[in-house]
Amino acid sequence: MSNPIPFRIVELLTQNFNLEKSATLTEGQNIDVNTQFMFGVSFPLKRVRITGTYTYLSGQNALIKLDVITSFEVEQQAFEGMIKDGVFTLEPEFMQYLATINVGAARGEIHARCELNQSVLASIVLPPINLVATLKDKLEIKVS
Repeated sequence: MSNPIPFRIVELLTQNFNLEKSATLTEGQNIDVNTQFMFGVSFPLKRVRITGTYTYLSGQNALIKLDVITSFEVEQQAFEGMIKDGVFTLEPEFMQYLATINVGAARGEIHARCELNQSVLASIVLPPINLVATLKDKLEIKVS
């Protein structure tokens, strides 16, 4: 980012952790990882929230599903600078940066919870996610 946006992490929540406890792994078994990101904004609190959903799939079977929510308080002047003509804009580089924090939290949560449950899935680390390709368009939200 050419002009860093000052913010701080104010919330980290793990929700909806579902683990297929009877999961087994076989040599060469293909595990697909699907990710989705949703962004939201609280104008009164000057916060940006991201929910990352992470699903490990074997065929049509969901082995792991996890939602991680991270909220960030943006410095007032920077937050207000993101509003022009009644539209709040999240630029791709800022969304990618915030999503990087969400992905890192998810990676740790998945690993720790799988280990805690003594699941064979603990050996599958959440792979790198190309956030530049995933979050490439700016997001515009009308200020009401």
